[in-house]
Amino acid sequence: ALQMYKKALQIQLATVGEQHPATAFTYNSIGGVLDNKGEFDQALQTFEKALKIRLAMLGEQHPSTAAAYNNIGLVYQKQGIYGKALEHYERALAVHGEQHPDTANTYNNMGVVYQTQGMYDKALEHYERALKIFLVVLGEQHPDTASTYNNMGVVYQTQGIYDKALEHYERALKIYLAVYGEQHPEMARTKGNMGDVLCKLDRKVEGKALLEQCVTTFTSVLGADHPNTKYYRMRLAEPK
Repeated sequence: ALQMYKKALQIQLATVGEQHPATAFTYNSIGGVLDNKGEFDQALQTFEKALKIRLAMLGEQHPSTAAAYNNIGLVYQKQGIYGKALEHYERALAVHGEQHPDTANTYNNMGVVYQTQGMYDKALEHYERALKIFLVVLGEQHPDTASTYNNMGVVYQTQGIYDKALEHYERALKIYLAVYGEQHPEMARTKGNMGDVLCKLDRKVEGKALLEQCVTTFTSVLGADHPNTKYYRMRLAEPK
């Protein structure tokens, strides 16, 4: 894919030039490939080229510009440069207005940054903003809504507020079951998280049963050697 995009870029530079939305789109696509390969510095350079063109051609208040800010924020987040990540997420937020799925996704990304830094109240604040938007624009029965419930559950679990964690995991699980069915990684992950919480609440039989289901699903869907399978197998083997 990378070579194909680079060839397309050469053609675009020769025909429409650097300052064109199509050229920015190709830079963005190249940045995405580099990001997925873990080549973060090169990804940033390429995303920044896309951003520069979009600012010049489309302006600050354009969805494509917001997407570029968000992409750059995600790379900084992966690098652990959290201040820069938040700075770019804030710029992305200013584009769409409050009632838009992209705004909710950006709030979710910001929540992850705060959560990673141990700023759990700030994380919950941003997850709650994301959830409120998702419920309005996408509804309860949507994977993005479920993902936000799950994120909030993880924060409550980390804080030791197990009843609230369980409540949010149960909501996420109900949606994932309706949308994906039993054999899906998100179902497995949520069951694993719930299993851990139930064990903490001294409901060990229920907890271990969910952890076993989690490991079985991950093994079936992703394989026995996948990191998620190994992680939850380790969780299952720990003394409860």
